[in-house]
Amino acid sequence: MRSEQIRQRNRFHTIGRAASLSVIVLTLALIVVAFVRTRRQVRPPGPLRSATGLKADVISIVEGYSTVRTENGREVLRLKAARDVAYSDGHHELEDVDLTSFGTPLTGENPKTTRIVARRGIYRQAEGVVVFEGAVKVTSSDGLGIETESLQYQQEEKTAWSDLAVSFRQGEVEGSAIGAKLSVEKRQLELQKEVLIVTRRAVTERVTPEELVPVAIRSNTAIYDEPAGRIRFDGQATVSQGERNARADAVTVWLGQRGELVEGQLNRQLTSIELRGACRLTSPTSSEVTASEIDFIFDANEQLERSLARGNVRAATVDSAGLPRSIAAPIISIDYLVKGNRSLAKQLVAQGRATARF
Repeated sequence: MRSEQIRQRNRFHTIGRAASLSVIVLTLALIVVAFVRTRRQVRPPGPLRSATGLKADVISIVEGYSTVRTENGREVLRLKAARDVAYSDGHHELEDVDLTSFGTPLTGENPKTTRIVARRGIYRQAEGVVVFEGAVKVTSSDGLGIETESLQYQQEEKTAWSDLAVSFRQGEVEGSAIGAKLSVEKRQLELQKEVLIVTRRAVTERVTPEELVPVAIRSNTAIYDEPAGRIRFDGQATVSQGERNARADAVTVWLGQRGELVEGQLNRQLTSIELRGACRLTSPTSSEVTASEIDFIFDANEQLERSLARGNVRAATVDSAGLPRSIAAPIISIDYLVKGNRSLAKQLVAQGRATARF
């Protein structure tokens, strides 16, 4: 009986070590909060642009152009340009563009602002298309910064996009992609190729030196669907922190709603993270978990409380003596005990035919 208890305890600690690899995925919570805010990326309102090479007569040239748009006595847009050339077909070409839009202010607070500066701007009035070109920089009052070489906005469809390299940063999170599209109506943000998102945690009393190591997510594409509360990374999705790595065909982050509004936006919280297809977690301690699917479920404080691996699950590690240890089962679930800002493996349950090697 005593030997059996020792074996069971050893099995649990073995899998507990392997399960601790979930810290990689847990740190996605850091990325989620700031990544969600990128939905506000580019909502350039109002006029500006036309395609080059349009054959039309110049009807006016204004140096030091400036205009303000108001609604119900409130300023909603301010546009400045070093030069504005208006053409007979209705399009405008501007130089050294500086546009600021003002959101609807909440009671007792200043309105949200978004500022776009670029070397050139063109407004194709007939198409309702606004284009900013050359060193385009977008900054918002909530700390978001975006840089690209070309940005377009379709007024009727309320869609902003760029086919070129786009980089963004907000607080501890920064990212980049080749091509991005934002649907204001659908509240969906698409990062189209070569997605990279990196978070660097600020130093606090609750953050350990290990957690200060940057966490990076890479994937072929990514889509943030705000109404659904879903961020999906597709195509060779990887999450890495130092020598720890998580890999899957797709990684999906689910966000719940806390119920109240924060700064006029839904206050989201991390509820779960799903890894799908050829899931593999590794760490520098020669620990590894593989499975077809792995789910991570979080509590109301966004702390990991349970993980569930399904489909040919295998967890392996090497003990302090250099001996390999492993367990395999169709399904393995782990409950966690939250201590401070860390989740520690508490109980492991293997379902189906389980095989352990010690």
